[in-house]
Amino acid sequence: MYTLSTASDIVHEKYNEDTFGIYVFKDGIQSPVVCTDTIDCSDDRIIVLICCEGHTDTNPGTLGGYIAATVALRTIIESLGGMVKEKTLHVALREKWVKLSSELFHLAHSNVLKALEQSHTSSDRTTRSTSGFLEVSIGDPTGDHWTDVGGGTTCTLFIIAEGTLYSANVGHSSSFCLDVQEGRVIELTGDHRPTSISEYERITALNPHIHFIYDGTGLDIHGNDLRTPDPVQPWGTRIVTRGGASTLSTTRSLGDSLMHSAGVTWAPTTCTCKLSRTMRVVLSTCNYTPQQLRAMVQFGYGAKQIVEASRTGENMVALTCYYFN
Repeated sequence: MYTLSTASDIVHEKYNEDTFGIYVFKDGIQSPVVCTDTIDCSDDRIIVLICCEGHTDTNPGTLGGYIAATVALRTIIESLGGMVKEKTLHVALREKWVKLSSELFHLAHSNVLKALEQSHTSSDRTTRSTSGFLEVSIGDPTGDHWTDVGGGTTCTLFIIAEGTLYSANVGHSSSFCLDVQEGRVIELTGDHRPTSISEYERITALNPHIHFIYDGTGLDIHGNDLRTPDPVQPWGTRIVTRGGASTLSTTRSLGDSLMHSAGVTWAPTTCTCKLSRTMRVVLSTCNYTPQQLRAMVQFGYGAKQIVEASRTGENMVALTCYYFN
């Protein structure tokens, strides 16, 4: 028996760019768990936990992050629902999870780019694709002034079927499987932050002109000052295109066409984990350490309590799946 819960907390934005949910599949029917609700679910069902953290662009009148997150989640859930109806999902999970997750994330990335381009379709806007990324000209009949079509999302996907957890992610949401009996903490998601050495080497090998800046200084790894006179947001640890045209705090995402032309990728990191009755799965955008999450789980915290315990001033999401007898 699984106990499932979700919760979110919008702190400082008029709308939530993050989309998330827990979906329970059986016989081709999907039933989403209501936000902040808690339900019990039998072992014979397929459980999907998904969280997409949208990040918006700077173009006026657009909701790039919200569009990206919404389209990514819908694409993946509808694709999985179709496989459940066709009775092909169990086999695909067992035999080719890496291939399946890659196909799901590539499709979501493509649909996000299409949706972002369509969001700029109006009489005063013109879009074009240049060197692999989308650009828009707003209110300029001469077409001399172009800016990139921004907006993108992270995506963390868990599928639980037949006692096994299948994980795939792009971005920096924190996700762990905690064994409350043995005290073990298993990290389920890949490290796609600019501080990852492997991600730094991957991106700079593809694009030596990309910059990595750290610690809020606006300086790259060589000490060069990359700050613009009036930055849109404070410089944090992030990757930056040459000239500061676009920045991103994660090395993998869906959407973000300009950053993808510079080395960011939609390809997910994957893993599988056999579950036992003492394991608790937590997917969270709250920046907790594994030790903090383990303490919360041991005290029986659900998603709502995990979100409420965060005091960072940021929008937070938590999803939990606890396995019991």
